[in-house]
Amino acid sequence: MIQQLIDFRSDKLFYYSEANFIKKIKQEIHLELIHEKIQQYLQSTKENYFFIEICVSNKTHYFLLEFLAWDTNFFGKKIYKLFTVLYDHQDFSLLTTAIQQLKTILVQDYQSEYCFIELPSEDIFLLQALTASGFKLVETRLTCYFELTKFNRDRSYKVRQATVNDIPSLTNAAATMRNLYDRFHADIAIDREKADAFLAKYIEEGVKGYLDMVLVPAIDNAPPDGFVSYNYQQEKWEKLGCKVAKLILTAVLFETRRGWFYRLSVEMLQDLKERGLEFAYFQAQSANRVMYKTMEKLGSKYGSSSHILSI
Repeated sequence: MIQQLIDFRSDKLFYYSEANFIKKIKQEIHLELIHEKIQQYLQSTKENYFFIEICVSNKTHYFLLEFLAWDTNFFGKKIYKLFTVLYDHQDFSLLTTAIQQLKTILVQDYQSEYCFIELPSEDIFLLQALTASGFKLVETRLTCYFELTKFNRDRSYKVRQATVNDIPSLTNAAATMRNLYDRFHADIAIDREKADAFLAKYIEEGVKGYLDMVLVPAIDNAPPDGFVSYNYQQEKWEKLGCKVAKLILTAVLFETRRGWFYRLSVEMLQDLKERGLEFAYFQAQSANRVMYKTMEKLGSKYGSSSHILSI
């Protein structure tokens, strides 16, 4: 039964693989990765991964969900993330009915106060069913990537890895350079100052080791006031068959470090290239024109698009 649902959705599930646009990675590998992720929800022994089965008119739907404990504690409300929905039909009414039942179950049985999903633009049928059932659009994201073997910097800039002494400066940059279009600030259900604090806490934990690298300016003894951060994702290289990194979070104070987003990005790409990585990708809001303009100067290419919905 489950395999039948997966097979029916396989053409859309392919796009849930975060690096599906990298042609060097074979399509079957992307599908295998998604299949493994699905099994994490269906067979998990961990309390935070689970599924809810809902039958409507003899049609089965599997809603794959994750309870986000850290986010719940931080925001003070029970938060769940919906990965996707498995089904084997094209009946819009059945799907929306199943989603409405899911909403009731989450509230009554799981005391959920907030649920969100990121799904690829290609999964338009599910996207329409979710919005018709009360999920609202919060953010549209574009994913772009670099072929690092083709990257050549025109000049070098002085940077260094951030230390714990930089945390006050970096948390201030993360909270001050507010992006009104990211999913935390754009969602009316999340307090704006809480969203600021969340990003500040994220980069603090990143410097402490949660992220592989946080680069900051190293031209003077003043506080860095800006950073780029990224993960090498080394644990994925063997499975993917190539070395792929991901840019995570960036913020630069214009008043003191104007122009340093470009310079830090140059040194980030140089670092990745020197380490032998082949690709690097990043996600940002489609409204973040400044970031895309800068990244295009460095040779980035469009990879994919996705939408974040919440209820």
